[in-house]
Amino acid sequence: GTVKPVAHWTNSLRAFERALQLDPGYSLAYDHILTMLTTAGRPYSPYALITPDSFVPARSSSGQPLLDSTSLAQAVRRAGAEAVARGRMWVARQPETPRAHLALMEALAATGNNQAALQELEQVRTLSPGVHPELRFVEGRLRFQAGNVEEAANLLRTALDSVQAADFAGTSPASFVDVNSAANVFAYLGDLDYARRALNLGDAVRKLLYHPGAGMDMEHYHLLAISALYANAGGPTSQLRSLWDSA
Repeated sequence: GTVKPVAHWTNSLRAFERALQLDPGYSLAYDHILTMLTTAGRPYSPYALITPDSFVPARSSSGQPLLDSTSLAQAVRRAGAEAVARGRMWVARQPETPRAHLALMEALAATGNNQAALQELEQVRTLSPGVHPELRFVEGRLRFQAGNVEEAANLLRTALDSVQAADFAGTSPASFVDVNSAANVFAYLGDLDYARRALNLGDAVRKLLYHPGAGMDMEHYHLLAISALYANAGGPTSQLRSLWDSA
């Protein structure tokens, strides 16, 4: 059910807030608080920040809203504003910490402030040059969200032409999601070749960063993602058949 997870989120938020009161430099507390608030600050989050320190279910297991549209919109704005505020607090306290800038970047992006998010991304590059191959994919996502579709696509094509899965060793396990997001840009443009390349690289990065059996059945998830791409974009059925024959 949804009650236990929501109660867990609320308890976690309050616990990490108390931890920051005891130790204002506790990075892990900032990280977890930003993750929860940024998630709740997105329009289709499963949870809603109904008060500054309490979450409630936003949707049923079938995806139906559990709050009226006004209350849900207010909860999303509240969470987004709280996420950005906490992110700025973390950056102000630890300006040399790349993770702080990344967390603020995601909070800003979730609230639609893509230009400010790009500025935080550049801060990460300055603080740790050459360490984050996923940042080019993150930048592509942000520029796409800002409406700069061709600019995003050109940047992502260059990235796909110049990196390989091994370059992502030691990066965050979520890096494969950043790579997979490039497929959305190419699918939007009808470029199935680069969309599939993005999904294939994302899958290779996932295999590098996750041990076998971790989480969901990612092998079939990868096949489903490519199949959905080809089916929705009108790709040739012969390629779909060969894809599933290889499963």
